[in-house]
This record gives sequence, structure tokens and C-alpha cells, in this order.
Amino acid sequence: MEGTITATVIQGAGDRSGAELIVEDDRADILASIRAPSIELALWSRAIPTCVEYRLQSLSPAEMPCGRILAPRNDFRSALDEVFEASKTPPGQSAGLLAADIVEIATLFVDIAETDLVDIGLGVIQHDSCWKFHRDHVRLRLLTTYFGPGTQYVSGTDADRALREQKAFDGEIHEIPRLTVAMFKGAKDASGKGIVHRSPPIAGTGQTRLVLTLNAPSEVSPESWRNDAAARMRESAGAR
Repeated sequence: MEGTITATVIQGAGDRSGAELIVEDDRADILASIRAPSIELALWSRAIPTCVEYRLQSLSPAEMPCGRILAPRNDFRSALDEVFEASKTPPGQSAGLLAADIVEIATLFVDIAETDLVDIGLGVIQHDSCWKFHRDHVRLRLLTTYFGPGTQYVSGTDADRALREQKAFDGEIHEIPRLTVAMFKGAKDASGKGIVHRSPPIAGTGQTRLVLTLNAPSEVSPESWRNDAAARMRESAGAR
């Protein structure tokens, strides 16, 4: 697929030769370009249904879907429905469309990351979570911000300085636009580098973020949703 993608190179993230690149396009296919050795970050610029936008704006933080599951492709929707229900997210068409959007993104991730299971996290953030510049200790990660300010990153030429200086860093900081889907390499990638990024500092601003994060299974992933669902059914049967 890599050879068929014509992406816009928005930034050289490595040395002056532009060996490591950040690419962007309005087609979902752009995410697969992360397979190329030179690509560190792939951005899919997109929109979501207006009714979902309006619904997100009307929800209180306590009503936003929040949770973490490990599920195979065929169970994405059922697992997400449980997350939405447990979060007391009001049901309806917009909630269904949001869940369907997450399923679409997770299905793309399965194919690109070549994994059978996906660790799906929905986080409602109102504090300075992960405010430090860092590289994720993963091979690949996908994220998108549904509500609030997007994740911030720095170019490769500024990476070491940002890691060293942290809050004192005064170089250029880029923000991934809300709803844009980002697929990026972490420190476990063969390059040993990965995009240096952080969550935007929002403590004390009154802002809320709703962020979707997808990873391949790891030692910190929750138990598989399918196994957990089976255990819940056994417990329910035993209680009768």
C-alpha cells in the first residue's frame, strides 16, 4: 500500500536531509504509510458527523465515555457498548455513530499494526496528564482527540532539547488538530526514536479532553474483553 499513497509532507522530523518525515492527507490510507521506515508520524485529517459534534459538546465530563478494553476485531462494538453504558453516556443515534467511528479506526489499526487484539482506551482528561515531553514505549500507537485541545509534538530537530528542557522548552510546538487521527512510531520501533510529544497542559483552565488511544496488546493491557465477558456470564448464571 505504501507505494500507492501520495501524501503531503508537512514537516521533516529528523536531520536536515528530512530522513524522518511527518505526512498528512484527508484519506484514511495515509495511516498505512507509517510502515515506511522514513515515516515517524502519519496524520489523517477528517471530520465526524455534525450530530456527534453537537452531542459531545452537550455532554458533561461525567457522561463522556471512559474506559479501557482489550478486544478482537469482531468484538469492538460490543465491548464499546459496555464502556458507553458503564460511563452512563446517554444512548441514541449520536452515541452509536461515535462508537461506529471508533470501530472504524480500530479496524484500521488492526490491519496496519498486524495484531489480532487492540488495547482501546477512552480517557476523559481534566488535568495535566502526561504533560512531560516523552516518547511512548511502544512500537506503534494511534490516537485522536474527540473533544478539547489535541496532543502536542515537536519536530525531530527539537526532540532532544524538548526532552531535556521540558517546561522551559521555548521552541516550536505543534498541535495535532482535534479529530485528526494520528499514527506514530514509539521508542520500541526499529529506529529507536519515535515522535516526542505530550498532552497539552490544561490544569486550571476548565478544559476537558476526550482522547482515544489504540495500542497492540502489552503486559499492561487489561484482560481480554471476551474472557471477561464470559466470566461475567458465569457469575450471573451462578447467582440465579
